Amino acid sequence: MKFKKLFASVLAIALAVAAIPVAPAKADVIEGQTAFKNTEVYKTVLPTTDSQKFYLDPQGLSQVGQTGQAALPTGNAGQVVGKTTMSAINLSSRAVKMDVKYVLDVASADMDVVALADSGTSIKTAADTVTKPAICLTVTAKNTNAAKAVTAAAATLAVGGTDSVAAVASGTSFTAHAYEFEAADYQAVTKSAFDATDLDELYNSDNYDYIMNTTGASIELEIGGICLAQGDYSAFTGANAKPLNLNMTFKFTKASDGSSLAPDLASLTLYSTSTTGYNNSNGVQYVLAAGATNVAYFINDTYYPADSYVFNDGTYIGLIWSPIYKSGDTCYITFTLGGNNYKYKMW
Repeated sequence: MKFKKLFASVLAIALAVAAIPVAPAKADVIEGQTAFKNTEVYKTVLPTTDSQKFYLDPQGLSQVGQTGQAALPTGNAGQVVGKTTMSAINLSSRAVKMDVKYVLDVASADMDVVALADSGTSIKTAADTVTKPAICLTVTAKNTNAAKAVTAAAATLAVGGTDSVAAVASGTSFTAHAYEFEAADYQAVTKSAFDATDLDELYNSDNYDYIMNTTGASIELEIGGICLAQGDYSAFTGANAKPLNLNMTFKFTKASDGSSLAPDLASLTLYSTSTTGYNNSNGVQYVLAAGATNVAYFINDTYYPADSYVFNDGTYIGLIWSPIYKSGDTCYITFTLGGNNYKYKMW
């Protein structure tokens, strides 16, 4: 009897020892899934200079055209008037800065370009005997969004408030004038209905969008200023008029660290495709790039993000090139496709 009990005890111990594996068993690999949307969205509307123009009216001829007055009036004399306003809008989820530079390209022998602070004495009080033309051309920014703040050279610009910058003559040193735009309001939304009890769907970031709810800060830019009423401007009229051109430069940067919003064109991969062309019906120079995002373009060294001339129908991307095409310019379109950033030379 004792032997049987001893045997049973030994057997139980042996079985227990045999049940313990020699090495730990490895479980199946368990996958992780992350629900995350990038909330750092940068998108801006750059001031569109296409079809923009400015007019010098030293004698007030426009008043004759408006009222039919026969004699040369004085009411409009000495005006500089821009054709239309230009808008700069922040559509980003972050604050952005915009540096501006305005350079008037005119020969110094033909016209004096006067600084803003000196305009009252050099132009308005000039003697009647002065014949050399002179101009103080300004670009005035006006805050157009009451809900969002704009700063101009670090000073808050109230809604409806204005800030003017005078153009300088070509070859003159110019320190960029900075505006900062408050961010737009964004929100996360579902793309379509899904079963929220299915955790694979609930935590799938592809089921969500991060979209703009209200636009950010914005300004309108308007060309204006004054010109010398007594000057002789005959060289700037007629079929052989001397050039009088305003070069406007806009550069958007991140307000947080000052880094440029523009990609490094040299570092982008050159996109290869055999499907390119020009669509006469809507004037689009296009490239096959189905699903491309972040479409923008460079003309020479100037970056144009979220511009109204960008074309993207989900299959083809391109540029409505007629208004922006200029002979001699080099244009690259830039975009993101399949997680890679590309560039393609349009012309």
